[in-house]
Amino acid sequence: MHRPSYVNAILIQSRGRRLAVPCTRCRSGQGRLVFPECRQVPGAFGGACANCKWPDKASQCSVRDEFWHSLDGLREGSRMGGGGRHTRSLGSSQDNPINVDAEIIDLDEPINLDPEEGDHPNDPINLDPEENEEWPEIE
Repeated sequence: MHRPSYVNAILIQSRGRRLAVPCTRCRSGQGRLVFPECRQVPGAFGGACANCKWPDKASQCSVRDEFWHSLDGLREGSRMGGGGRHTRSLGSSQDNPINVDAEIIDLDEPINLDPEEGDHPNDPINLDPEENEEWPEIE
């Protein structure tokens, strides 16, 4: 059992959700089905079920993520009078990157969680209030 597809299929079967409607391959019993149930993990391994992933047939699985994303696009188009546009999720390609405007943090610099060193006394990050001090109320 050294093929990566075998290990991935076992992960899908052990951690995935059982599908109410199995994929076409599992429904028809096409090929040798290794697992008794059609299970998949959305977002992992293309969303293919474990029985399709085992023999490296993930691209042919009818429950894979791309199939459902394209159906969502079709549904969106029909609601918009047929002119809808399917949008890709952020980070799915170089053309659609995730841009984060965040302060650059020095990971070598410790985070100050001690309110006595100049932080506001009602700072919600205070993880160690005095014994007789109450937690600040959030308005």
